[in-house]
Amino acid sequence: MMPGPQAPLARDVIKQKLETRALLAGRPSASARVSDELTAALRAAGGVTMANQLRATSEAKRLGREYEGDPERMARALNVPVAYLDLGGRLMGDWSSITDQVRINSRLGEPERERTLAHELGHRVLGHHKNTSAAEAEADLFMETFLAQRPPSPGEQWAQIQQEMYARVTRARAGRRFA
Repeated sequence: MMPGPQAPLARDVIKQKLETRALLAGRPSASARVSDELTAALRAAGGVTMANQLRATSEAKRLGREYEGDPERMARALNVPVAYLDLGGRLMGDWSSITDQVRINSRLGEPERERTLAHELGHRVLGHHKNTSAAEAEADLFMETFLAQRPPSPGEQWAQIQQEMYARVTRARAGRRFA
């Protein structure tokens, strides 16, 4: 399937929405989660339609809110066994539609394990049964969107409060009225 003119537009809209949400939440670090890898994967995957992109993001948002962006919590709730095994140097993880099990490479660090688990659960949630570039791009989009739903940590909340207080003081000193 040839990529339609909507695919790059959808990628840009999704990326902009995630970055805007992250900035409004006072979490600029979350906007960094929308990586260049996602952009490249969506570009390379000619079979990713606008409908599939929207389905992946809406499912990821719904599940991300329900499980607070925690892929291990989602795996437990969905009764998907997760095995941490030495899979060698190249394979990060996989999901078997036959056994409904996720395998994660134990050589990965914690952030990579979490991202890989969210990616592999994306394959399950989206019903992928074949390993195609389009399926990989959709799972990447699911992962990025799902992890962006994580609530801010106490440190991030405190930083946001400090930013808001500084902005209010600055506005008050400038003689502006604020709510």
